[in-house]
Amino acid sequence: MDSLAEAERGQGVPELVRGIAANEHAQVLIVGCRGDNFPPDYHAHPQLVFWEGDWAVSKDIPQRTRLLLITKFLSHAGFARLRSQAQQRNVTFVSTAMGTGEIKTLLEPILEAKKKVITLAPAAGSSVPKKLKRFMRGSLQTFIKQHGNLYAPKRVVEAKRLTALAAEQGFSTTPASVAQSMRMLVGSGKTHAKAVADTTARVAVVTASTQADPSDDDTTILRMLDDVHAAIGLIREPVVKRGEKRRQLKQLLKEL
Repeated sequence: MDSLAEAERGQGVPELVRGIAANEHAQVLIVGCRGDNFPPDYHAHPQLVFWEGDWAVSKDIPQRTRLLLITKFLSHAGFARLRSQAQQRNVTFVSTAMGTGEIKTLLEPILEAKKKVITLAPAAGSSVPKKLKRFMRGSLQTFIKQHGNLYAPKRVVEAKRLTALAAEQGFSTTPASVAQSMRMLVGSGKTHAKAVADTTARVAVVTASTQADPSDDDTTILRMLDDVHAAIGLIREPVVKRGEKRRQLKQLLKEL
């Protein structure tokens, strides 16, 4: 099947799913779903990535994605962006919206393959798995932003999925640590906003002082302006994401 073209449902997709099940580094991306429509074992599986609602408008397809499925909850804007990314990344895109029941049935081989790996007894004389590495400071949040859904309706389920994915990539963490980092990332927008407000106020004071006395050194003002520029850069991303989420909710209400 030509993965650059949009796949028609049922034409080569089951074979591709079986291939993904045999390759632990490959993933399936399911977009537009509702979290409570899939059991916990689906969300916890490291080869299955779920984007709740309409994240396709603002996120990029994960690097390891080999198959992309959509549900009826996906907006037109999200559909167009996904199709473009899939063509650029050589990802098989099933362009026909599927029901959650169909997706569960289609992905069963991947879950079954995982169960077989878990139930297999270690072979005699097999080597002990290498010790997992710990995330360096700040790298856990980077990992979460790249692979996770900060606004998943069930944060505990998403934290467990990310923990399993981290272990697969050779890193050690816990669902509690992941959930805490997710909370920090969600709340970081408010922190950045306060930083911008404080920095802006400081620049206003320095600027007023300099205007009163032109002999003052301009270095202070330039340094403060650099602080403002950096702070605005930090706050821009969470503000854009919140704006996108509001637009997505409005679009969903219109479609309903």
